[in-house]
Amino acid sequence: MTIIHKSRDEFTTSVIIINFFICTIVVCSWLLLMIQILSTNFKPYFLKISTLDLSCSSTVLLFKISTLMKSQYEYCYQDKGELATDIFNRTSFECVYYICELLIYGNWVAVCGRLVTVGSKGGVVGKTTTTTTSSNSPSTSGYSHLPQQQQQQQQQQGKKPSSWFSNLFMFFKWTDFANTFVMFISGIFSGLQLFLHGSNGTGESSENSYWVNICLMIFTSLRYIYIICLFTFFLILKISDRVRFKTMTLITVTILCLAISVGLNLTSLILIQKKIRWLIPIYLFFELLTINLIYEFLSDLKAWDQKKESKGIVGREIQIGNQYDNTEYKDGFLYDDDDITEEEDSSQEEEENITNVEELSYIGSDSEVYELSDMSHHQQQDIEQGIQGSSNDDTLPPFEPHPGFQMDDYWNDKR
Repeated sequence: MTIIHKSRDEFTTSVIIINFFICTIVVCSWLLLMIQILSTNFKPYFLKISTLDLSCSSTVLLFKISTLMKSQYEYCYQDKGELATDIFNRTSFECVYYICELLIYGNWVAVCGRLVTVGSKGGVVGKTTTTTTSSNSPSTSGYSHLPQQQQQQQQQQGKKPSSWFSNLFMFFKWTDFANTFVMFISGIFSGLQLFLHGSNGTGESSENSYWVNICLMIFTSLRYIYIICLFTFFLILKISDRVRFKTMTLITVTILCLAISVGLNLTSLILIQKKIRWLIPIYLFFELLTINLIYEFLSDLKAWDQKKESKGIVGREIQIGNQYDNTEYKDGFLYDDDDITEEEDSSQEEEENITNVEELSYIGSDSEVYELSDMSHHQQQDIEQGIQGSSNDDTLPPFEPHPGFQMDDYWNDKR
């Protein structure tokens, strides 16, 4: 630190600043990758691969800059152009960041398509779609006391979006194809720009590289305009004014990160002659952070909407347990999943009249075996009363049903 402080000049200051920013990006990108892996919300693997690529490439860049800071006093580097030529103007290094940028373009296409899909479903997040019963109480499911056809009609009417709302998101759906095309063209011009400036070590730009840079600025501005408009209309049309503080915080941080990424990207394109291409990993990181925040924001809205819809439900059905065991309950749910399956099977058989008492009047040894668990509760009581009524006969022992009882066990019992 003493050597750096005494020999402080413009070149040394620029190297220290670049090293500081790249070191920050390395730490933040690896932390972002860990958060993506540990997160319980939806994060696509494509996004994780992009973050891993940025983390590895930034780590390599930090190692190269640190090596240059050590060797600058030995070889007397005093030119910023020489610094940029030594670090950035390498084909391998340019390809790494070019691949990372292409991956981020793909992530933007995916997240824009997800915003259009969620937005085109209609409704406002944070407000439940309810139906009204005869007692003027809200209900959101088929458990209310209204007829099923009337409930379906009301639910369809409540969830049906308005015409202008549907047309607006249909417009964004069609423009999403144009956005995909713009992303593709931006990737092509970005590769041309990196190739032309990377192959020129003197820092002088040719006429071709100038027009390539202009076209890249135009397509970059178009894709940012589409992203900002889509996200803005999504917030206006889908978000209720009664959302949580966490949701508002996510919205604020997302807009801030998007603004930083837009500003740094356009700055690097405008001032490309000054060799400030170390801004590339910085604005790529903020774009990845923005995409992560949008996915987190959508997951938070989904959880918040489900929580709001779960309130105010009347006439909710609670399953009744098995009468032949002492199954415990907690919050209306059985501990044992087999009992739930048994109740569903017995109710289905009762509706379809699969088993009746007449079929059980005589069962031979070669016929099918029926278990008590295959019958409904009322049918079991009728059979037990009939068998207990016939127990007055001295030729037959008293009937004592037990778990797993079968009719053939009774008729074939020699006792």
